[in-house]
Amino acid sequence: MASSTAFGQKAVTTKELIKRITFFEIIKLDAPPAIFPEWEVYKNSQETGYLKINPENFHLFPTEKEIKKIKEIEKMLMERQEVEKIILGNSNLLDFLLSNPHKIPVEWKGEKIFFRGTIFQDKEGYLVIRYLFFDKNNWSWSWSYYEEDDYLLGKILLIK
Repeated sequence: MASSTAFGQKAVTTKELIKRITFFEIIKLDAPPAIFPEWEVYKNSQETGYLKINPENFHLFPTEKEIKKIKEIEKMLMERQEVEKIILGNSNLLDFLLSNPHKIPVEWKGEKIFFRGTIFQDKEGYLVIRYLFFDKNNWSWSWSYYEEDDYLLGKILLIK
């Protein structure tokens, strides 16, 4: 239990400190994402540095009924990035979550969660976005062309 010290700061027990530290893991946002040889990174999140993984800060946006056009999605995401200082989940975070499925919120089952922070371009010039989904017993990933219905019907991972 925390207690006050002579300097007015709260002392934290070793048990509390370990509990706080072990809950979070950190990934490097601006590390080069893992890609297929036939893909290249078209656009990667402009976020730099490290991100403390805390599923409580994950938010899904939008629902399929809210937005129907790519341009509307992009405009709303840009506004939220500026005003709310959100981060778009990128391909590095997707790979981290696949390696640590216990960090994926159970509520995401049945959803396609797009990691819009990284956009790839295939060898034919089409833009591609990876997404996370639950397939029978396991979490897996796939991809969708940027302007296909899958992307318009999925959710985009935002981090606050």
